[in-house]
Amino acid sequence: MHALSYCQLADNTMENLQILISDTTDPIFIVDEHDREVILANDAATSGCEEIGLAGSVFDDMVYLDDETVNPSNAFFNSCWYKLNRKSFHWEGNDYLKITLKKREDLPGEENLKTLQNLIAVLLHCFRSPLTGMQGYLELLQKDLVKESSVKRIEKLSHGIEQLFDMMDELEMLHKIPADTESYKSYSVDPETVIREILFSYPNDIRQHIHINKPGGITAFNCSSTVLKKILSILIKNAIEHLADEDGKITIDILSNRTLRISNGGEPIPDAIAKRIFYPFVTSKTNNLGIGLTMALLYANQLRGSINLTKNNAEDGISFTFNLPPC
Repeated sequence: MHALSYCQLADNTMENLQILISDTTDPIFIVDEHDREVILANDAATSGCEEIGLAGSVFDDMVYLDDETVNPSNAFFNSCWYKLNRKSFHWEGNDYLKITLKKREDLPGEENLKTLQNLIAVLLHCFRSPLTGMQGYLELLQKDLVKESSVKRIEKLSHGIEQLFDMMDELEMLHKIPADTESYKSYSVDPETVIREILFSYPNDIRQHIHINKPGGITAFNCSSTVLKKILSILIKNAIEHLADEDGKITIDILSNRTLRISNGGEPIPDAIAKRIFYPFVTSKTNNLGIGLTMALLYANQLRGSINLTKNNAEDGISFTFNLPPC
């Protein structure tokens, strides 16, 4: 970043202000704090927006903010999601905001995901055939053995192989999810109906821990109900698996026609894991591949949506928020 400081701005021209925001690949806007008009924008912000232009436009017409009360908040601009940071400053008698749209560091890159999916395809091809053969021989041995102790040992081996097959099935699901954003036909979807369909598959002793809040006047989501169900199924399962105890509570808040939050009171996620929570194979639980949230993220990409870890502390518990872009 250019060495110019905010306290020096009063002695410099608009050209100097442009220099201040030019030396970065992050989209940056200088916005009038009172009327929210864009005064300046750097090349990273204006690229892809040549047809409509930015200077003189109202910032909130260009950038969709999920929650402006949170800093950094979730922002959608030019078909991408960012973390928004704002900083106030005073210049030539006026109050301005320097608004920076930062790429999310907690998300794996598209190329990384494609490379991973190609690697998974190779591993599945290499492992599935020998495992199938081993499973077949174990079934033959079970028929031939008569000693109870030997049968039990074979059953344990068989169970282990079945667990490996389950993991491979999960990896295959990840492999088959397109990493790219795709267009799906959207319908008017009641998120509460989708949530209750998901919860119906759980026993009552689990359902009684889950509470749905839907304020009056909330309209339906505009998206694919099939993809939405896949996303919420993963997030709900994740919340159930991380309940603090048998008296724990899960809250699902339908906040708007674009935003939904799932919270539980489990132990906070360690920082080392939280920073890479959406990367595959990042998990704190044994016998867990740690790819559920990666799958949810890929499904969200299909809707041009986003998922954020929005709360993670002992007082508030853990919250994941799913957002759809503006229509």
